[in-house]
Amino acid sequence: MKKIRIYRIILLSMLILTFMSLYFFNYAIHLPSFKTSTVKLANYSHNSVYEYTASLQPNIIFNKTVLKTGEGPIYTGILRYLNLTMNYNFLSSHPPSNLSISQETLVYLSSKKWNRTLDNEEAQKLFKMGHSSGLSMQINHTSIMTLLKAIDKETGVYSNSYTIRLVPIIRVKAAINGGQIDDTFVPEINIIFNTGSESGNFISIENLQQTRFGTITNITQVNLPWVETQRIFSYILLTLSTTGLLSTIYIYARENSKKPKTDYVKKIVKRYKGLITESSVNIPPTENNVNFDSIEDLVKTAEIIAKPIIHSKQEGEDIFYIIDNNTKYLHRLEGKNKKD
Repeated sequence: MKKIRIYRIILLSMLILTFMSLYFFNYAIHLPSFKTSTVKLANYSHNSVYEYTASLQPNIIFNKTVLKTGEGPIYTGILRYLNLTMNYNFLSSHPPSNLSISQETLVYLSSKKWNRTLDNEEAQKLFKMGHSSGLSMQINHTSIMTLLKAIDKETGVYSNSYTIRLVPIIRVKAAINGGQIDDTFVPEINIIFNTGSESGNFISIENLQQTRFGTITNITQVNLPWVETQRIFSYILLTLSTTGLLSTIYIYARENSKKPKTDYVKKIVKRYKGLITESSVNIPPTENNVNFDSIEDLVKTAEIIAKPIIHSKQEGEDIFYIIDNNTKYLHRLEGKNKKD
């Protein structure tokens, strides 16, 4: 029994070790084999500034025929044309090389009820557009209102608000401090013609100044060799602990199945102590021998014929038998490892 207890302790220890190895194995295989390092190479910014100059008819309210950005509302009743420019600047914390800046501008006309996209030729003809270091265009009030009213007439829908939506698309490519930039900046602007409002008939322009900042980074991956070492160690530990556990289970099961025969004999004698008597003499010969595979069958026979069961041990073999005249009923253990 002491031996079985020792095997139980070993089995429990191996079970705990295997679970710990399995946890360590799961932890090791989920470790990242590399780490990511991000290095900032440079900062940069896009900056666009819109300015306008309104050419006015002789008027009383301003008493001048030129109105610049921020000098007052642009009343359409005295407007001849509006010159609009957009200056674009690209700045970086390190000098750029191979700098390339390309631009295209999309133009949309709309009211609250309809939308119209102008192609490049239409936009060039209507607004005399240019793209030197940004954007320049001229809005002739008479021409644009003629076009807008013509669309209203075609659709049968009239509005008190019209919008010229300018969408410059500026693409910048450059090499800066060992990094590359390929970025797009879209400083969109709306030129709104308001009519019939409490503030009068005037043009409002939104988002005159727009800025966007960016960063150029370099992302590198650094291998972690210790992670691979830890994984290999976890494989070995799990293999050894699993092998040890299986071996211990096998040995424990084998040893646990080896119940001593004497224990089995003692249990039989104790269970049927009123029927079994011990004898140290040799078993007498009889003419007829009847062998039983189980002690229970022998006990039933003893009860039927009202004869005692004699237990004798001869040549290391435990034999239970009944003598009834010239017939002998026997149950032999024959060295088997019996379980209760």
